[in-house]
Amino acid sequence: MTNAATGDPDVQALVFVNGSVPAEGETVAELAGPESALSVSDPTTIFDFVPAHLPPTANSDVYLKQSTFLTSFATGLGRAKAKARWATQRPITLGALNEPSGTPAWQTIPSWYLIGTQDRVIPEQAQRDMAAKAGATVVRFRAGHLGLITDPTAVTRVVTRRSARPADDISAPI
Repeated sequence: MTNAATGDPDVQALVFVNGSVPAEGETVAELAGPESALSVSDPTTIFDFVPAHLPPTANSDVYLKQSTFLTSFATGLGRAKAKARWATQRPITLGALNEPSGTPAWQTIPSWYLIGTQDRVIPEQAQRDMAAKAGATVVRFRAGHLGLITDPTAVTRVVTRRSARPADDISAPI
């Protein structure tokens, strides 16, 4: 979203939900920070690579292992729903995780950032840092990384009522 909206006159605002907000030259892989459940010395402990040969290449597809997906990525979902999401997850390539960002749209487009306070993939402090960098209006909600799925009402409130005040906690009714 950060790069896709750059220069698009039809985009009036950006709403990040537990997401990466790279500056020009930054990569998605580096933004989660050292407290992330994905910050490990051996990526084979949390990811499956396809094709499975090591070392992986930039074109290797990256999938979260079931244990990582269930304990860190899909927090807030019931076990059956989380397992179904794990089984149907779409991969990202290793190269995409490490591709430097272009000119970010948030430099010229007003932004909001919903911080999922229970996120284990992008911990709260990393989210706060990215939101501050983008000058985003910050709204907190009690959700994990899939807050868009587990609390769609909170997300919808921010998208439809971009008047949410900074540091609102929208886990409770506004």
